Amino acid sequence: MNAWVIESELVLLLSKILQRPLKASEIEPSLVFITTLVTILRGVIVMDKVVAIAEEEKLLETLDSFIGSDLTLKTLSSEVLSGVEQQQTFLDPNAIVTLSEPLNSATKLLLIGLGYSMSAADGKVDFRERMYLQSIASRLQVDRQHLSLLEACFIEPETLSPDTLKQALLLLDPYRLAVLDTVIVQAARYLYQTICDLQSNRP
Repeated sequence: MNAWVIESELVLLLSKILQRPLKASEIEPSLVFITTLVTILRGVIVMDKVVAIAEEEKLLETLDSFIGSDLTLKTLSSEVLSGVEQQQTFLDPNAIVTLSEPLNSATKLLLIGLGYSMSAADGKVDFRERMYLQSIASRLQVDRQHLSLLEACFIEPETLSPDTLKQALLLLDPYRLAVLDTVIVQAARYLYQTICDLQSNRP
């Protein structure tokens, strides 16, 4: 992160989710990213009022993609999953804004992209899930053109032009995030590969 600034409101919210007191000095980019991501993904899952097994599996697969065998991160993600579910943070757009505040624009775009990947896990992006992600993207001030590129990758991948794909992959290129936290870079690699796989499986 270029400027890692932690506000007291974020400290309080993370403490509430993890159900233990935290200090600003304990809050790392990986914690903020994982908590914001889990919140958004959980919101996507419940938005169409049908909790598909494929979506639950996709959530865990997404987390595993950048957590790997790191026991500390596995424990942390388990705490976050439990806390987000209990607090239902995903139903509070202001909480999502607070969680993502220290993250830069590239990372916020990555979060929304992972949300679309989750939404498409059951074969299609539900209209309510799309509206949810658009609303969150707007609150996070994600560039509308960048959002359109992401939507093109997941909503109608079969009609995606090579130029649009190239632009989308450029935005999500993990090397653009090289100065960021390792967890975030790994998540970018995962989404980048997911989009590449979608295109390679086109009829």
